[in-house]
Amino acid sequence: MEKQAHQQAYDTRYDGDYMDADAYSTWVHEGLAARRVRETLEQVPLQPLKVLDYGCGQGKWSSLLRSVFPAAEIHGIDISSVAVEKAARKHPDCHFSAFDGELSPFADASFDLVFSFHVLEHVLDVETSVRDIARLIVPGGFACIIFPCGNRGSFEDRLVSLMKNGREPSPTGETIFFFEKNEGHLRRMESEKTIAMFASQGLALERELYSGQYFAALDWLVRGTGPHYINGLFSSALPRNRWAAVRLKLMHRGLLGLYRFIGFKDIDLGRKRSPLKHQAARFVRAAAASVDQGLMRLARWEWRHRRNNRAGSVQYLVMRKLDR
Repeated sequence: MEKQAHQQAYDTRYDGDYMDADAYSTWVHEGLAARRVRETLEQVPLQPLKVLDYGCGQGKWSSLLRSVFPAAEIHGIDISSVAVEKAARKHPDCHFSAFDGELSPFADASFDLVFSFHVLEHVLDVETSVRDIARLIVPGGFACIIFPCGNRGSFEDRLVSLMKNGREPSPTGETIFFFEKNEGHLRRMESEKTIAMFASQGLALERELYSGQYFAALDWLVRGTGPHYINGLFSSALPRNRWAAVRLKLMHRGLLGLYRFIGFKDIDLGRKRSPLKHQAARFVRAAAASVDQGLMRLARWEWRHRRNNRAGSVQYLVMRKLDR
């Protein structure tokens, strides 16, 4: 895959509503998903004066970075010039630059903190990007890296393990889950490999957190996607055996049913109905809202009590650059 084609692909995506008005972007930048990012950033034991969002896109995390680190000068870089232009318009108090995706336009040791959210699964050469990130951090500074995790035992790992085609080679020859192909992902790395790669560049692990063991993944599929994505997730699946086919069918129907039932929490009670139908509508709306809140509580509980469990589908790593 050539760098120019890679860059053009993301320019085309950002010309639309990619990571802006789509369901996933709304889900990930609000509520519990955003709280997980905030609480990971709060693990950084310093107040940085300069922060870099590595792979900033349209600057969707700029406000949160400003909130957590109010004294910091916020910078962002991205391979897409289209995304960077949008980010600059939305956040004139921050500084944004486009780059070639390999060597960022800053001197060594320019930042106290480099933050990167769901970027390393997209870069052409992850070792080059890790080396670039490490180069940018001052000795004693920090990296906060969040991206998909390939550890065994997560909801997504168990899902793809039921399929013959659950894991596929990416265009760079690395392994991805089959549903990541259309999302532009090029790898799904286990946390040990990620930690070792950064350690080779002089960054030592300070804190590791994980989400998506189960309930956070359900929350993502029900709130962050929708029927089109859920149907696509299962329509191309090749079950490993008959029992796997039964389990996949039950999971498919269960996810669609949960999505549709939770949607009833938005029933319009102002609409004209007979008294009996009005009471039924109120009951269904209340029940759907209760299920919706219950799923959110379970996802919060999972993050609070199981975030140290490595069987997660997302890794949240905080690393410190060693003095050399």
